[in-house]
Amino acid sequence: FSGDLIIPNSIRYFGYQVFYGCSGFDGILNIPNSLDTLGHGAFEGCSGLRQIIITDTTPPIIDESTFNNVNKSLCQLVVPSGSIPVYKNAAYWNEFKNITNLSTVNSPQISINNMNETGFLRLFQNHSVKSVNIEAEKIRSIVVYNLLGIVILRYNSIGRECVNLNIANLKSGNYLVKGTFFNGAVNFLRMTVF
Repeated sequence: FSGDLIIPNSIRYFGYQVFYGCSGFDGILNIPNSLDTLGHGAFEGCSGLRQIIITDTTPPIIDESTFNNVNKSLCQLVVPSGSIPVYKNAAYWNEFKNITNLSTVNSPQISINNMNETGFLRLFQNHSVKSVNIEAEKIRSIVVYNLLGIVILRYNSIGRECVNLNIANLKSGNYLVKGTFFNGAVNFLRMTVF
């Protein structure tokens, strides 16, 4: 398995060694707030895992082998604003050395949560039409996912620095916007359409 994994919001338990030994899993793991427990060895040996995004202020239950052989110094753990101390004190989550906050921006039509404080993606709402502009340096592609991990919109924008997303046909709800850049960097925004 390679790429990114978005666990659906309906999942409460992620089983025993479900991705055990997937050293090719080199993407981002998105854990919804519905998930209570990640099983024994669930991501053991996923040595390429770069980022874990968790939307719950309460850390899911894990054990000593859930993320065994994941580089906890390099893998970024992204948690809701204000919950870094909770994760730094939670058993086994406290082994991650790079824990950062989701940062939130609100507007009358949409709410955007930047999943990575290093800030490659910038999103601006166009109030006159139902669209948003995403700005960044040398965007390779923009992909919008629903909470089930299904691709809703895809834009390949070879070298462009601005992509206009038409959100007029999106239903109200939460979406994950993934930006991929020519330098290999990947960044996520969570977007709520009202």
